[in-house]
Amino acid sequence: MYSISTLGRIFTILGLTLAVSLASAKFSVAQTDDSSASADTGFVLDEVIVTATKRSESLQTVGVSVSAFSQEALERLNPSDSNEVLLQVPNLSINANAGSTNANIFLRGVGSTGISFNLQSGVGVYSDEVVLNSPVVNILQLYDLERVEVLRGPQNTLYGRNTTGGAINFISRKPVVGGDANGYLTSTYGRFNQFDLEGAYGAPIGDSAAFRASATYQTRDGIRRNLLTGNDDVNRNKFAARAQLAFEPSENITANLKGHIERVRSDNIRYKTLGGFDPNNPALPCPTPEVFGACVDGNGFRDSANLREISSNLADPRNDVDAGGVSLQVNIDFDKFVVTSISAYEENNQLLSEDSDGSPASGFHFFLDNEQNQISQEIRVASNTDKPLSWIVGGYYFSENVSGQTGPLFGTPMGTMVVQSFAEFDNTTLSAYGEAEYQLSDKIALKGGIRYGSDNIKGRAAALLAFPGFLPGVDLDASLLGGNPLPSFDELADIATANGIGVFTGGAVGGGPNRLILVGGDTDPTAQINDTTFNNWGATLGAEFTPADDVLVYAKWSRGFKAGRFNAAPMSIMNLDSVTGRSLGDTPIRPETINAYEFGFKTQFADNRARLNAAVFFNDYKDQQINQSIAGQFVVINVDSKIYGGEVELNLLPFEGGFIDFGAGYLSNKTQNPNANPLIGAKLPQAPSLTANLAVRREWDLDNGSVLSIGADGRYTGSRFFNLANVTQDKAYFVTNAQISYTFGRDNHIRAALWGKNIFDEVYFLSRSTGLGAGADTVLLSDPATFGVTMTYKMK
Repeated sequence: MYSISTLGRIFTILGLTLAVSLASAKFSVAQTDDSSASADTGFVLDEVIVTATKRSESLQTVGVSVSAFSQEALERLNPSDSNEVLLQVPNLSINANAGSTNANIFLRGVGSTGISFNLQSGVGVYSDEVVLNSPVVNILQLYDLERVEVLRGPQNTLYGRNTTGGAINFISRKPVVGGDANGYLTSTYGRFNQFDLEGAYGAPIGDSAAFRASATYQTRDGIRRNLLTGNDDVNRNKFAARAQLAFEPSENITANLKGHIERVRSDNIRYKTLGGFDPNNPALPCPTPEVFGACVDGNGFRDSANLREISSNLADPRNDVDAGGVSLQVNIDFDKFVVTSISAYEENNQLLSEDSDGSPASGFHFFLDNEQNQISQEIRVASNTDKPLSWIVGGYYFSENVSGQTGPLFGTPMGTMVVQSFAEFDNTTLSAYGEAEYQLSDKIALKGGIRYGSDNIKGRAAALLAFPGFLPGVDLDASLLGGNPLPSFDELADIATANGIGVFTGGAVGGGPNRLILVGGDTDPTAQINDTTFNNWGATLGAEFTPADDVLVYAKWSRGFKAGRFNAAPMSIMNLDSVTGRSLGDTPIRPETINAYEFGFKTQFADNRARLNAAVFFNDYKDQQINQSIAGQFVVINVDSKIYGGEVELNLLPFEGGFIDFGAGYLSNKTQNPNANPLIGAKLPQAPSLTANLAVRREWDLDNGSVLSIGADGRYTGSRFFNLANVTQDKAYFVTNAQISYTFGRDNHIRAALWGKNIFDEVYFLSRSTGLGAGADTVLLSDPATFGVTMTYKMK
């Protein structure tokens, strides 16, 4: 049920839409002489070019469900990171994880939950056709981009890395050989002392080369007051840079070399709590469990009702991320076909410490130190001739090493138990794929594709469960509460052995003072206790029908797959499989498959002043990998589910200078298989029934050549669950943004914009967990309302 405030915000945007729409009667008069001349005056929708099928094509001619954001659209959104862009996509949702860059992305209800660094996402994230496999870099800083494309549904027969849910492509602006020098500089100042600086510059180097360099820097003070320390926490400190060199040694060869780095130093892991007990009688449950400050946790702590106030006793919370990579793309045109090679190396490291219980009682602190590096090589050959037959074939190699330590410290008082885990895995993928399209006539085309892949996973994982006093001379409480890293896994084992402390193996969770339990693995760093290979296939079949100009109807079936994994979370390592008796950390997670059926259409009408794209789908999901929280850690289970729904996207030019963009998505889903008892019929996490977005904008071309623009946009997300048990939930919410800009100067090279984000100060959850605090839910809250000014200077 909608709240009054949510309805008010929806009607605010709808009212703006209505005002803009009624401002011109021309749109209601179809096919008049004036409107038929609109194409000659430029009063038409811009053509959207995408590379969703690895070819540059108009969005309206591609039989794929795609949402695309141009360079101009990204400029209007003024996003601080990719999260603010992606949430404009119908049927896409995001669950925040450990850090501002780490998140789980879901498309059409398909995605991966949890923070284990060895789990592959169901939605692929690509930067210039290079997959970013680590969840640590799922949320990117956006700067100097050409466009963003979001493809819904399994992507197996065109992309190097196969996915079950979809693919997100971030395409950077490239150097242009033979082009003119160009660039820009943008600066922003906003609430909470926000200061952002972004710039880029590109120029030719002789007749056969060009370069482009770009960078962004973001800083902001904290937005939550810590009542225990008096500090303002949840700040922002980010830097990223990219350099590219393009060269064309001959007419038929083009190449682009790219290097990039990203650095994050932010304190952004601060939870608030929703107490679970009645403050007047702690033996009773909370009568108003969704109200902050209304109830207490199991220790009697009542969080502040002020949403900008927190109570955290972790002295030095941190989220330090360092990432970078280099890639080389080469295209060779052999007239009849084009050969493309993409070679890439990526790496990242994350050091994280967070107060997961969100209270002064120190019930659960979480520490993480992990790193990932990957190399990938893709070679594909695509036809370069006129239809009726077009085709593309390719091969893909991917090798990844992931390793890390986690150190949850929990219990009341703090340090009742310590879990120290270590894991290292090598993941290798080999695959071949191909897709072909045959034009039966000028109106009918058939498509088909197939992929075969082999994923090898090998490595080791182990965990230590420790109790107070078992390590002579090691004060874990002081070390961890000070934000310092844990002793290494091997150091803990060596200290225990040297002091004759009992070491128990086999996975039985239990013990007492001066006891240590070793479960799930060998401390020998050369040991490879897990080695498993998953072989699977994916495919697609489809048909496209063009009954008239500017109308495309398509139907398709796709089979996607995602390989199994080993779960490196401590609680998985420390629990035993009921059938095999092995540690769950040593028991492979079954691979998942999805059969996706989709029917859609795309059309432009009203003399190309209106564009309508829509699709309906049904997903038959088998063995979906879902994380379940157990004592603050994640154990992966496999469930079957049925998902169906649809999307619609509408772009309108009601009159010259008026713009309306609308999108909506609907989802219905539930789990199916008896293996998930008692979760049969549960709703999938991060799958709201309704998502929608609406944007309106009015531009005036002034007599002096300058341009004035006023716009507002809103985003609605329906109620959703954060876990498969359907225990943690968030209400529906509506976020409204607004912007006024003035573009002026020589060739309109200067732009000044006043903007507001979340202007009605809507409160919603980025994540919500149960079991991390003592009888309380812990939540990450959205940013409050922010306002600011942005100045841009363009070199043309």
